[in-house]
Amino acid sequence: LLYALSNAVPKAVTVDVDEYVMDPDSIRVRGRTQSYDNVDTLKKAFESLPYFREVQAKDVKSASDGKGVDFRLILTLNKPGQESKTP
Repeated sequence: LLYALSNAVPKAVTVDVDEYVMDPDSIRVRGRTQSYDNVDTLKKAFESLPYFREVQAKDVKSASDGKGVDFRLILTLNKPGQESKTP
């Protein structure tokens, strides 16, 4: 899954990941990128993957140092039989 997420990030988008947590139900990513648009781009890219039932962007805000946008993404994993997208 980490490989699929890494490959889904568009080349034009830079992401600094501060936290990556995976449990049996979801993946949670906390990081920083250059703009609000990049957060939307990441969300859409991850939604296109067949592994996730839902992708939510949370706590999207300007970084405290003024350099970029901090965000959290919650990617809810499909359970067996819930896959609705084709790879």
